[in-house]
Amino acid sequence: MLLRRMCPGRYTADASIWVGVVSILAAFNIKKARNETEEEIDFGPTFTHGITTAPHPFPCAITPRSLNNGVRELCVVDI
Repeated sequence: MLLRRMCPGRYTADASIWVGVVSILAAFNIKKARNETEEEIDFGPTFTHGITTAPHPFPCAITPRSLNNGVRELCVVDI
């Protein structure tokens, strides 16, 4: 009987993704974007087609939860 080989780093990859997502959710408020009249912008999710799928860009508002946790320095970009 042949067994399928498994990736030895799969647990590390899962843990890394989990840490990344949890860090973003802990540091930022993620909400629906608002228009000029401060109403939430509704949208229907659309996805790319092909071998892999990914969502198309969508409107959202991402703001730091606290200005004292060092996230603001990471968010500010000089252009």
